[in-house]
Amino acid sequence: MQHNVLNVRIIYCTINLNNKIMSRITPQAHINIGYKTKYEFFKTYQELKKQIPNLFVKYGVKSILVLRSRRGEWGEWFERWEMDYRAKPTIIKSGWS
Repeated sequence: MQHNVLNVRIIYCTINLNNKIMSRITPQAHINIGYKTKYEFFKTYQELKKQIPNLFVKYGVKSILVLRSRRGEWGEWFERWEMDYRAKPTIIKSGWS
């Protein structure tokens, strides 16, 4: 009986992959201010990227963590942004969380 239940779960996952039903994570910026974290949510990643320079100025921080999902991928993708020597926001680290 256990074997049949396992087969049903595998078929269910395959159907989800073929229909591209993926989890979506709202693009968000996590800003650490002292001992607290401020969260900013955005409708699209494009909007978030446009607002990154303003977030650095608004909160006066050295780095911002961005969490989002990537098209056609499962899971949560992170990016750590910092200002470079030209005062331009740059991704210094990224990967799957």
